[in-house]
Parts: sequence; C-alpha cells; structure tokens
Amino acid sequence: MSADRPAVQALVGVASSSTGAPIHYRLYLPVDPEQQVDHPRMWFPIRAHPAGLSRWPLAVVLPGFGCAAESYGWLARTLADTFICTLTYSLIEQSSFGDPIFTPGIDFDTATPAAHGSAPRCTALPSLLQAVASCRLANHLDLTRIALIGHSAGGAAALADVARPWTPGTVAAVTYGAHGVGAVKAGWGDGTVCPIQPVPTLLLAGDHDGLGDAAAVDGRYGPNFSSMQDLIARTLEACGPNSELRTFAGAGHFALAENYDGSMSTGYLEKGSGLEGPAVRAAIGQEIMRFLTKHLST
Repeated sequence: MSADRPAVQALVGVASSSTGAPIHYRLYLPVDPEQQVDHPRMWFPIRAHPAGLSRWPLAVVLPGFGCAAESYGWLARTLADTFICTLTYSLIEQSSFGDPIFTPGIDFDTATPAAHGSAPRCTALPSLLQAVASCRLANHLDLTRIALIGHSAGGAAALADVARPWTPGTVAAVTYGAHGVGAVKAGWGDGTVCPIQPVPTLLLAGDHDGLGDAAAVDGRYGPNFSSMQDLIARTLEACGPNSELRTFAGAGHFALAENYDGSMSTGYLEKGSGLEGPAVRAAIGQEIMRFLTKHLST
C-alpha cells in the first residue's frame, strides 16, 4: 500500500425502507493503514485527503433486481480507494410474480406520468441517506456531494430520484444497463422519457444487453424503441448538460454485478459474450471513477 493511498474498511448497519422492510447496508470508507488505533473493532482513523479537503463525497449504489450488495463490493472498494465513500445495500421484497427477490426497492405507483417526481421511486433511498447522515462517521462525509449509481431497475430509479427533495445533496447520476423511457402500460407515450433533473449523468451500457429484446416482446416502451441502444440514446437526449454515454463491446446486462449467476429469475436479460469479468468491470470502474472525480469535486 503506497503512502498516498488509503486502505478501505466498511461500516455496516440496518435501515428500513418506506414499506418497513429491513435494508442491510455497508458504507465503504478510506482509512489510514499506517495509524491503527487500539480499538475493539480495530478501526483505523479516516484517511486524510491528499488535497487537504476535510470531508469526502458519497456515492450510493442502487442495485438491479436479483443482485445483492456483494455484487457491487468491487465498485465500492474501487471508489473508496480514490476517496469517494460508497454505500451498497441489500433489500429483499416480494416481486411482482410473488416470490421474494433482491430489489433496489421500487414504488411502481410513482412510475406514471401523474406521479413521477412526486415521491421516491426508490423506497430505500430516503432512509439510507438518513442513516448515513446520523452514523458516527458522518462528520467525515460531505453530504452536499452525493452521486446515485444505479444498475438496471436501480438505474431507472436513480434517474427518477436524483436531485429531488427526498434526496438532498445528490448532484450527479451514473447508470449501467438502464434508461429513463416510461412504460406504455403506465401511461407514457411511445418512447417518452420520464423527466430527468438536469444534473451531470453518465449512462453506461453493454452492446450485448438483453433488456431491449425483452421489452420488444411486449412492446413495453412502444414500437419505435425496441433495442437497448435506442432506449439509452433517447434517454441521453433528455439528460442535462455535461452528460455522457459510454458503451462497452461484448458486455451484457449484468456486467456491473460481480459473480452474478442468473439464479434470481432475471437471467433472461443476459446475452453477453463472456466478457463480464474483471477486465470489463475494471473499464467500467475507471469510467465511473473519472466521471465522479470530475463532478463531485469541490
């Protein structure tokens, strides 16, 4: 470990979603490996920022359906290693088909044109942000510099919830395998993007994502937007200034989720070419790190 890089440790806790379901979270922080203290938990002091800043920005990872917090631990460690504290979480709720599933916590009632932007799309976010703000290490965090990172349905929720009254301090969004086009059955017009707050947004995609194919089967987003590439390109047009799109060749829908095994009834979305390993995740991590370093700087 070099002298100018931190070690990474995590603070764990439990919050409650708006439905009352328990949310198990892990907050990854940069700590000093050279100043260990005598403490029952062997907690290291928080690493001093090399640029002299007193507080760290925060990223909150909203998972995809079927993905536990551990799927995004690699990303949290990557970001914390570059002085961006990162929170991951696991939430289990009943799915629309009846069985419990790992979920970001989605209130589908807010996905209509009338309700969009009036209440949290992600039911976990408000209580998670409150838990972070009240944790014993909160004074090391700058909660005016928060980014939402969302995968799949978590990405759609990040686009809906960033810079809203219930997510104070959120100033940027990153998504992978996600878009902001509203479902026709929910009342949106063909190919209509749900309004997105004008914050810097990074849309990440794999060119072997099966989400668009699945949507084309039932015409979920209208007849003119059946491919994932079309859905994301349309979303980019609706994003604010300083927004970007990056596509990864050969990567599928679950490239962001480490060790995803397709066992959670969402494997039909995956048609990747086998590149969803360390190399593509490293490339995705570099893009996220570059974007957040730029837009979470003071």
